[in-house]
Amino acid sequence: MTDTADAVVIGTGVIGAAVAYELAQTGLRVVAIDRLGGVGSGSTSSSSSIVRFHYSTFEGVAASWESKFSWESWPEYLGSCPEESLASFIKTGCLILDGSTQRERVLPLFDRVGVPYECWDAETIRQRVPGMDPGRYAPPKPVTDAAFWADADGELGAYYTPDGGFIDDPQLAARNLMAAAKRRGTEVQLREQVVGIVQKNARVQGIRLRSGSVIQSPVVVNAAGPYSGQVNALAGVTGEFRIRTRPLRQEVHSVPAPAGYARGELGPVVTDGDLGTYFRSHFGGQLIVGSAEPACDALHWIDTRMLSTPSPPSRRGIRRYSAWPEESRRWASRPVPLVSLHYTTWPTTGSRSTTVPHWLGSMWPSARAATSSKTLLWPAVLWRP
Repeated sequence: MTDTADAVVIGTGVIGAAVAYELAQTGLRVVAIDRLGGVGSGSTSSSSSIVRFHYSTFEGVAASWESKFSWESWPEYLGSCPEESLASFIKTGCLILDGSTQRERVLPLFDRVGVPYECWDAETIRQRVPGMDPGRYAPPKPVTDAAFWADADGELGAYYTPDGGFIDDPQLAARNLMAAAKRRGTEVQLREQVVGIVQKNARVQGIRLRSGSVIQSPVVVNAAGPYSGQVNALAGVTGEFRIRTRPLRQEVHSVPAPAGYARGELGPVVTDGDLGTYFRSHFGGQLIVGSAEPACDALHWIDTRMLSTPSPPSRRGIRRYSAWPEESRRWASRPVPLVSLHYTTWPTTGSRSTTVPHWLGSMWPSARAATSSKTLLWPAVLWRP
């Protein structure tokens, strides 16, 4: 069977869904393809979903700041129905500790774009985020190194962006975007795998699916996330790229926030290059903690066929919380079974309720965050004449 479209989007994560929606708004007939069984069921579903602006290029800062206004007016941006369940932007602010980025590079970009920010010293950090330790421990060290537990050798400052935060449900955000795209005529084909990129005279002509179908299109967008390298290889274009993509296993875990942290409220997103971690508050008194891939940690590059393979838990972020007793802080030196599980190892072919192991029961959705793992989302790659 041969079909036609003005544009084909490979991948229905938050990037693919957003691309499909924006293309559909221009009046193009769009077909979105995904090998999984649900929109946003891949790496998007395990994202930390942080909204931040501290990027190292003008384009990155400008694009992220512009997107903030869409998150703030999400129903209007989507043209959603009143009864539709929507993701929410939770504005907590974002604190970037010294050692995370170069202030002298980022703050001038904030000034150019108009991103509000404040500069904090160590005492301000203590006052504004009770329970957080502003001590300097750099460089990042593995938790197996005795030096990891050494006392701080100074104190950190930071800069703070009050408009940062996180999206409460990234998978729902992707589904919101795709629902909006479908209202504008986008066709979504799930459980379909792209096995070939149709070309003629070195120009893209469409895609071939494992089912045998061919979709003819002059534009193909690769938003396949961890599978994007495979799609690029199908197109035979990897030799032309100066930058290539491959899957990197990342760790994202949930731990209880220490008593009194941020006065019991949702604290800011924290980028902590000093320890090589980042974290944000989550509902139910939890903190979502992830790795920033410091030099002391081996990077787990993986074959796309092994995307379900678990990786060990990340524990270094616990060093930052002065309000925790020493015994609790030393949790970092031993594994905790609950947080070593990975959402990506569970089935992703049905609705959210069908992807949860039965033993988690009523712990959902907090258990989802406690057992999540994410893979990098890469920028979409666009092929066209």
